[in-house]
Amino acid sequence: IIEWDNRIITQNTRSINIWDYQTGLTPIHQGEEYFDIEVADNKLIICTGKGEVITFVGDTFITLCNVGSRVRDLYIYGDVLYISSDKGLFSLDELEPESLKKLNDLPNVVGVMMDLNKNLWISTENGLYVQPSDRKFPISFISNVEFNRAALTIYNDHVYAGSVEGLFIIDIFNVAKNILPQAVNTVAVGPKDWL
Repeated sequence: IIEWDNRIITQNTRSINIWDYQTGLTPIHQGEEYFDIEVADNKLIICTGKGEVITFVGDTFITLCNVGSRVRDLYIYGDVLYISSDKGLFSLDELEPESLKKLNDLPNVVGVMMDLNKNLWISTENGLYVQPSDRKFPISFISNVEFNRAALTIYNDHVYAGSVEGLFIIDIFNVAKNILPQAVNTVAVGPKDWL
């Protein structure tokens, strides 16, 4: 459930709806499998199992992009929309379709958050990664653990990452000061290291 344009919008598995106390649910988009709904720049943004990221403009839904694989999560930081998919992490700047960029090829990305140091924390079905702001590739932080969709957040200088093995609580500043410098200087990270 999300509030948008003075209305309550609900996401069901197969429909996006306006909820009204008197009339109940009124579908505004149907026929897809929906995974997340967000508001960016006062626009409703939804994602689908077919890889589409769709926005609602006026009374019309417009496809912003299709990343070619199931989109599990949308995350907005500033003017950037991050798109977590089965075939990697993507970004859109200012919701402009031509700005679509693939940030990495990590498989089965289920969530992403940015910390105060501008590091991206990326949860997947295969582990937790951190991608420093000055790096092209993510660094494996916790491997061989399945992280849950919609179970990644940053609060009070800590990353909270929910997984099938429990909740991981990570001190962001300790990682930035003591772990990332060593990882960046000693590990050559590339696509072969992700699997």
